[in-house]
Amino acid sequence: MVTTVSSTVTRLNRYPYEPILMSGQKVRVQKGQVYKYFEVPRFEAPKLIPPFEVEMLSPFPKTLATLSDTGAQTQQSHECTEMDVQTPGLGQYRLIALDKGVLFELFQPQSTSKFQTLTGIPFHYGTTMQFYRNQLWSLLPEVFVLNDESTPVIKVTNMDMNKTKQHARIIAFGFFYPLRELETQIDPKTNRIVYKDDAGNLRFIQAALTVEVGVKS
Repeated sequence: MVTTVSSTVTRLNRYPYEPILMSGQKVRVQKGQVYKYFEVPRFEAPKLIPPFEVEMLSPFPKTLATLSDTGAQTQQSHECTEMDVQTPGLGQYRLIALDKGVLFELFQPQSTSKFQTLTGIPFHYGTTMQFYRNQLWSLLPEVFVLNDESTPVIKVTNMDMNKTKQHARIIAFGFFYPLRELETQIDPKTNRIVYKDDAGNLRFIQAALTVEVGVKS
């Protein structure tokens, strides 16, 4: 028996960390029930986004209260505009929790959940740092950002009942993909999606990677 593996998953787990889109490739960006097709221009290339810190407790000197033993949790949220990308473009990020004892929950605008059983994507230092050190890229929390239209929001909770937290930081890294939007339509004869190429001719979209940027229905 021959077993095949998705090329996307292979790229996500390969060392070093590699982009999932290359020049000339197409991507379908899904936002709720609305979608658009884009292409990475052939004269452009994906760009590495080096690791950078995002502080959830900014501006200083904001602190995160201790965890209450009554069950009432004090949360704070941060709109991560630091992760917005230039227009038109797509940002792909992997996230690592930097500070111990903090629960992070990842949301995107108007999204109720990434998975039906969760209110957000939870992560913390213990899991993400272990995955990072073992190069298990696909197990790290991932988020895609289209321009500045889908800014992630991260809520943080102090899991320590004895000490307040002065910091609740994550590390984000990934790739930026320059995009150009494709003018698409449905071909009435085949009911397939077609787009206009540079010469104005209609072409079928043979394959396109699909990513979500929030708004879960």
